[in-house]
Amino acid sequence: MTENEEQQRKAAKNYAKIEKMGTEPMLRLVVRYSLPAIAGLVVTAFYVLVDGIFIGLGVGDAGIAATAVALPFIIVTIALNTLVGNGGNIVASIRLGEGRREEAEKALANTISLIIIIWIVLMAVLIPLCDGFVMMSGATEASFLYAKQYIIIMVVGFIASGLSAGVGNFIRTAGAPNIQMAFMVVAGVLNIVFDYFAVLVFGWEIIGAAGATVLSQVIASILTMVFFTRKTTSIRFRLKNARLEKRMCVNIFKLGLAGFFMNALWAVTTIVVNRLFTYYGDLSPLGGTGALAAFGAAGRVQNLFFQVIVGISMAAQPLLGFNHGAGLKRRVKSCFWVSANIGFAALLVTTTISEIIPVQMLSLFGLSADVMDFGVYVLRIIMMVIPLASYGIMASTYFMATNKPGKANILVLLRQLILLVPVLAICPLVLPAIFPIEPVAAIVWAYPLVDVISTAVSMLVVMKDLRRLNREITAEEASRQEALPA
Repeated sequence: MTENEEQQRKAAKNYAKIEKMGTEPMLRLVVRYSLPAIAGLVVTAFYVLVDGIFIGLGVGDAGIAATAVALPFIIVTIALNTLVGNGGNIVASIRLGEGRREEAEKALANTISLIIIIWIVLMAVLIPLCDGFVMMSGATEASFLYAKQYIIIMVVGFIASGLSAGVGNFIRTAGAPNIQMAFMVVAGVLNIVFDYFAVLVFGWEIIGAAGATVLSQVIASILTMVFFTRKTTSIRFRLKNARLEKRMCVNIFKLGLAGFFMNALWAVTTIVVNRLFTYYGDLSPLGGTGALAAFGAAGRVQNLFFQVIVGISMAAQPLLGFNHGAGLKRRVKSCFWVSANIGFAALLVTTTISEIIPVQMLSLFGLSADVMDFGVYVLRIIMMVIPLASYGIMASTYFMATNKPGKANILVLLRQLILLVPVLAICPLVLPAIFPIEPVAAIVWAYPLVDVISTAVSMLVVMKDLRRLNREITAEEASRQEALPA
């Protein structure tokens, strides 16, 4: 067998893995795709957690507060990655389900081109205006410079995060979820090593922590691009497809918009929360910097646990998209319920852990005693009903992957903007008049309240669509039965 024939054989074998998305039992598929996605995301979240630990040890409460201030801008970069990365990946998975492999490869190449363009625009806009953005995000005098340094380095490194995270989504769609996990694990381990030397050995403080993150992402992005340029890869990056096509870009943005809103509005609410903690924290013995540090540490732990449902939804996305594109409606419905139920069970476990050992987890950040006590309180409240979020997130994922972005956008806007922002503002005004808590402690109760309401609404909307799907399945099966010979 010649080298070319061997490459074609391997490529055909890899493409056969994609076709299993339409034939293999759904539970097995969801588990097989979810485990590496969750493992990779947990490692990524863990190195974000470790990043915070090193900052806490090397800089102190002001450093942790600075990362809370910088978080909205990091979320903006995640949102932009999601906009083009998730959008392009959904387009690719639907096209593969339709048997249009060349269009899937165009979606990959156009996504890479869009990430490069966004990176250039980000540097041109965010770096010159960084001071104003940092102050708007609720920076205190102690955290201002640290936050500014962190943001600028992360913006410069956006191209690496875009290629490793945004384009990395396509690796699952290419039928290789284990490889994506391996790349994320490599990046995570390297980031921890780089953090140790940069922050604790060389004393570069928050500049070292941000630089360590970017360097690990650079390595992950190189691995990702190498994967997609191999001749045996089922979906290849071809330079000829990198030229932007208007129709393709519109589809990418349309299908990635819900994920973008989810993250972009998260950035908005984080700015609101930071300012609320700064304002009400200054009115309490804790102080604004202390309140921000407690929320920043608790938020990092929550983010680690939350990656479970993020990983499951990421795994479900190509499965939903492929089966939708292939017209396999019963499998689409099955994928939603299997993914949502697994997510609920997994988040129930993480919530239990956060309720049992919050002190042990938060003690890693080197917080002062009063900040630690408040951080434990924050963590327990924000994790209280988070298992319900599995159904809300899977509802949005379902609508995105089945080419109904309008409904996905509405559900995301409902939770992240229409409900959360007003409830965040109301809680510190109303709850202290009813219960014996300080206003700064009342802020976090907005999260469980909104989780309950938004999940209930999301399930009403998705159940209506699933009932429509049931009617179509019944009609199609009846039509096939009538077509059989007597």
